[in-house]
Amino acid sequence: HYGEGITYFPLVETLLQLGVEPDTVIGSTPADTQLMFRRLLEREAAEQPLIVLFDDLHWA
Repeated sequence: HYGEGITYFPLVETLLQLGVEPDTVIGSTPADTQLMFRRLLEREAAEQPLIVLFDDLHWA
């Protein structure tokens, strides 16, 4: 099914690289993963200007 599994791997990988605890991310639902990523971006943007680049969107 679209939106499950590997579709969210880039978000999970980013969250892990930025220090989110693996137990929090691994096994979470797609909605939870999206929410964690959104909160991370909001937290970072509150501290300083933030640029987010999405590369290869045609593969999404």
